[in-house]
Formats: sequence, structure tokens, C-alpha cells
Amino acid sequence: MKNLLLIAITFFTLNIVAQEKKLIVEKDRTETLADNETKKLTKQLGLNTEQQQKVHAIMLSHFNEELQMKKKMKQKVTSKEVIDKNEVRKVTVKQRQKYSKKLDDQLKEVFTEDQYKNYSAIKLKQKNTKQKAPKKRTSFK
Repeated sequence: MKNLLLIAITFFTLNIVAQEKKLIVEKDRTETLADNETKKLTKQLGLNTEQQQKVHAIMLSHFNEELQMKKKMKQKVTSKEVIDKNEVRKVTVKQRQKYSKKLDDQLKEVFTEDQYKNYSAIKLKQKNTKQKAPKKRTSFK
């Protein structure tokens, strides 16, 4: 009986530690994404130190919101709340567009007029590159 109790306590403790570790990894991931995006924008647009700090805070918030959205969608899918995958895609696309618009609005307040024009041009170029990329098709012959 004591062994069984000891095993149950061990599994319970390991589960808690694993959940805490997952939260730390998610936090590190969003922090890393925000750092990388800030560095990229600094290089592309020539941001000053004050702008870098503001952009980093905006990016961190943005990536945290996206992570929360992904968690909610994953939870809906795993709980069988949403059956139609197309519905999930539509909702996800709308949410991403909303977050992207919010991000652009926040960055517009931080960037100078020229920086924002360059940022918009870079974003448009990236969007066009993604659309022109050939899609991989799998053949089942």
C-alpha cells in the first residue's frame, strides 16, 4: 500500500514538473521569436534603441496572443467541439488577419513614415513570394 501511494505521488509530481517545464519552454519560444523579429526589423529598417525596445514589446505581445489562439484551437479540435476542419481554418485565418492588422497598427505608431513604407514593401514582397511558391502535391498511384 505504501509503495502504491509512493508511486502515485511520484507520478503526480512528475506531471506538475512537466507542465511547468512546458510553460517555461513556451515563454522562451515567444521571447526568442520576439528577439529574432526585432533584430530582423532593426537590420532591415535601421531602428534606434527606443524603437527596438518598443518593437520587442509589441512582438512579444503579438506572439503570446498567437500562442493563446493556437492553444484554444487545439483545445477545440481535441475536445471534438469543432468537427469541420474548414471551419477551423476559416476561424484561424480570420484571427491571424486580426492579429496582423493589430500588429501593423502598433508598429505604424513606432516607425517613421519611411520605415513604415519599407516595412509594408517587405511584407508585400514576402506575401507575394509565399503565394508564388509551388505547392507540393502528393500522388497516390
